[in-house]
Amino acid sequence: MLIRIMICALALLAAAPALAQPAPIPPVPEGEVRIYRVYYPDPNFDPETQAGIQTLVHQESPQVFRVEANWQGEGKERHLVYRRSETLFNGSSGQWTFEFIPGPHLVLGRFEHTLASPAGKLLRRESFALRDPELGYPDHLLHPNVMEFAFRGLKFQPGQTDKLSVFLSPLIIYEMEVKVAGKEMVDSALGRRECWKVEMVSGSANYQGLSGLLLQRLSSTYTFWLLAEGSHPLIRYEGPLGIVEGVKPMKQIHELAYLRSAEYPQGLGQEPKAAAAAPRPAAPAQDPPFAVPAIPEEWRSFRVYFETPIRDLDRQPLNQQLLYRETANHIETTSRWIGEGSRRRLEYTRTETLNSHCLAVVQFRFLPGNYFQLQEMARTVTNPAGERVREEYCNFEDPRFRYPADLCHPYTLELAYRSLELAPGTTRNFHLWLGATASLKMTVRVEGLETLPLDDGRRVSCYRLEMIPDLVEYIGVMGKLIQPIVPRYTWWLSAEGSHSQVRYRGPLGQINVINAPVEVHDLLERKLLDEKEPAAER
Repeated sequence: MLIRIMICALALLAAAPALAQPAPIPPVPEGEVRIYRVYYPDPNFDPETQAGIQTLVHQESPQVFRVEANWQGEGKERHLVYRRSETLFNGSSGQWTFEFIPGPHLVLGRFEHTLASPAGKLLRRESFALRDPELGYPDHLLHPNVMEFAFRGLKFQPGQTDKLSVFLSPLIIYEMEVKVAGKEMVDSALGRRECWKVEMVSGSANYQGLSGLLLQRLSSTYTFWLLAEGSHPLIRYEGPLGIVEGVKPMKQIHELAYLRSAEYPQGLGQEPKAAAAAPRPAAPAQDPPFAVPAIPEEWRSFRVYFETPIRDLDRQPLNQQLLYRETANHIETTSRWIGEGSRRRLEYTRTETLNSHCLAVVQFRFLPGNYFQLQEMARTVTNPAGERVREEYCNFEDPRFRYPADLCHPYTLELAYRSLELAPGTTRNFHLWLGATASLKMTVRVEGLETLPLDDGRRVSCYRLEMIPDLVEYIGVMGKLIQPIVPRYTWWLSAEGSHSQVRYRGPLGQINVINAPVEVHDLLERKLLDEKEPAAER
């Protein structure tokens, strides 16, 4: 569950209950094709020299993308399908497919995304079925790549306002406020055109508590210019790249270069060519990765619960409802060593029974060698009927994506900690993976040795470790102001044997929610699969 917590900690928002309604279906012409070029307006700005999260965001950004809208089905089954093909700045290629359900409103039913290297190697795959009732997603939810369709369905009037809910991850939904600022003349590859100017900002309801008041100052404006005539295709977009722009925002422009549709059958503009991928500068110096932990092949079972039961869930903010549904109530893990000799490496599987009654299975494989470095991750979620409603895959090896060498996934943290010198005062910095476009610098500290009382009356000698995010690296001075109220995430590792996790404790939700529920994982049972170490922890 820590990945949900830390993604929300990065966003630093507490989403309000959903207020928006599904947008009307826009009048998109059948077979409309558009091609956009993407660039940074400051010619002196070099995104390749940026560090930290901004590098991750840039390397996921398209340099050129092509979008196509089609209508499928007949009568009551007629629905919109939107495809987007991208050539990224680093030379990789991405494919997106968004399928809306039939009906008078713009309701996103499912989407898929794949990312491949120039040689065609699969680097990432995502598939989300959003309408399964077990998941709890609202009907008005849209992905950032399809927001412009909602705008095209507006009845444009200066000063008109509206609300949208935007999907940023399975557990983060932003409430966005939209305003029609008026008409402007815009110069583009299609010539000088009259456009409606639409401004979008993060809704004020997204900010709660002291940290929310501070972070609202960092909120950005996203600006869209839509052609005033016809079906209002997007001509230009301008805004910061990323979820929160941080200290040095990377402002980016998407500009329409080519348009062909029933309204413009001869086509306007011309297709831009993607430039060759720029040479990548050497990555900045970083902390070395964790060492490979000397753990046995093992199976473990954990009970997951809240210190105080969550009541009136349907009255909680939408993000908190989703977090609860995605929280496991039972976890099983299996660690195995696969391969021989120089190819020997760790494989780690985690199976979760979720509060939504879905079953989630995630498997990690690590690179062979002396360092604890991710090779690939695959995760699936199935509903009670056995239908797959989510699929995620990520390969961490490709050098075009400069993931930090010390990168760890939230689910594998306790494995990394088991390689530490468990002496009081030992500290270690590393980067935590929060998603394809985000990692956050963290610090873990061994606080000391203590006796942990268990529910069955036994007392176990454990090392207590605490982890805290380094927000200064991400948002500068603002991070220093927020740091005192940032929650700690605590692990208790057995003092015996290979130091298996006995307990984890941490808040559920965003860091600016004062009374966030506290989640606890307690070890129920541990079995060794290779019989080389006594199962002393439980």
